[in-house]
Amino acid sequence: MSDCLITENHDIIMTSVELSMTWERFSNRLDLSFENFNDLRDQIPRSPGVYRIYTDAPSEFLSRFDGRNDSAHTNLQRRINLTSTIPDRNRIIQVGNTPYCVYNGHTVTLRQRAVEHFLGSAGTYGLAIFELEELRNHQWSFEFLNLGLVDEYVDSETYRTCIEQVDRNKIGWPILCAK
Repeated sequence: MSDCLITENHDIIMTSVELSMTWERFSNRLDLSFENFNDLRDQIPRSPGVYRIYTDAPSEFLSRFDGRNDSAHTNLQRRINLTSTIPDRNRIIQVGNTPYCVYNGHTVTLRQRAVEHFLGSAGTYGLAIFELEELRNHQWSFEFLNLGLVDEYVDSETYRTCIEQVDRNKIGWPILCAK
């Protein structure tokens, strides 16, 4: 896989090393729970960005959850089954009971995407983590890179997708990501 993002004009935008340095410099990580989510969500900007979701919940536990109240919300069991076909060397695997990245993505509005992934949103695809009471007992973190803080960043879905894919290439494939 390529180590950089390339524009239609074949200009290199950001190498994986630059992405790592940018991530380290500008990313924020919030430890979230069902109880504190509403208090902390204002710390998430309404800006474009890329993000990662971490948990200490083992994949075997997460794979117990199939049907959801809203069909737009992720069937965790189906996602884990799909990603189990990816070789372990390319997938993010939990080590012991430590938190690990289970999802990464990009969005035009980080705050709204966090709400969809943690609280759910009718008809909008998301993990809706806290909709499942059993998941509330585990540690969850939302780590994000506000791309609005990156020098010379011009937002586009294609650019965010490229950054997301470079991130996956660097960290591995999260077990709840389908594409």
